[in-house]
Amino acid sequence: MSIDDIYLQSHLFVMLIIALYQLVGVIVLLTFLWLLFLKGFKTRGGQKVVKLISTFLLLFFIWEFWNRIIPRNIFGIIPDVSRRLSSPDRSKRALLIRRHAFDLNFKVEVNGKKLFYSHDYFPDLTFNWNENIDWSKDSSLLVLSIHEPDANEPFKWAYDFKEQKEFLDPNVIEALWNERNIEPKRIE
Repeated sequence: MSIDDIYLQSHLFVMLIIALYQLVGVIVLLTFLWLLFLKGFKTRGGQKVVKLISTFLLLFFIWEFWNRIIPRNIFGIIPDVSRRLSSPDRSKRALLIRRHAFDLNFKVEVNGKKLFYSHDYFPDLTFNWNENIDWSKDSSLLVLSIHEPDANEPFKWAYDFKEQKEFLDPNVIEALWNERNIEPKRIE
């Protein structure tokens, strides 16, 4: 078992303990308030109102726990838009999204449609990935580059909107990039 596996297992265990601690704390607090208010109200109607309010609060905190605390702390899925870029002709908008979970992934979306989802990277927060997206001047080619820690050259991916096709070969991407980035001739 590598040190990375030990780190990921301990990370999962710590996040689970934190989430359970938060849930138990909320339940204990609401139970205490419920009992305190029940002792304070002597009438039957007052006790019903207190039961209704405290039940609502308990259900609200359980809902919050299930929808916010568990996904962030246990599953760790925290999307982060690292780059937002409109095409030169303003017809498309690309988002480069980092997803921090047990692994680190990069996702490219154009106008809300997912075009690319990277393989899993180790979520090393000390490394600068220098991820970047760029449009060609004619808005027909979108290029993604990710600088991997142990690689000499960055990982490259491109999507050609003219052919509706994606490319992974760096030589093909470089040729397409040079072809599409020629300044258009002006008609005078």
